[in-house]
Amino acid sequence: MIDRIARGGDYGRSVTERPQAVRPESPRGPTPILRPAVAHSHVESHSITSGAVYRSDRLPQLRDAYIYSDYVTGKLW
Repeated sequence: MIDRIARGGDYGRSVTERPQAVRPESPRGPTPILRPAVAHSHVESHSITSGAVYRSDRLPQLRDAYIYSDYVTGKLW
């Protein structure tokens, strides 16, 4: 999953790997768990590697897009 980070945001790291629960019996924080910007299933990806925002003018259709990949499958989004 890809999160857009907000100050004080709860991303549910210890209880969920969105959209699937990891430890549903664990207590949740005092604030709601924020939804990810993007979530991939384990069928589609295995290890999302952090990406970067594309800032070059070389490929204008990608300008300001967040580019990231999966370390295991080699897929690029």
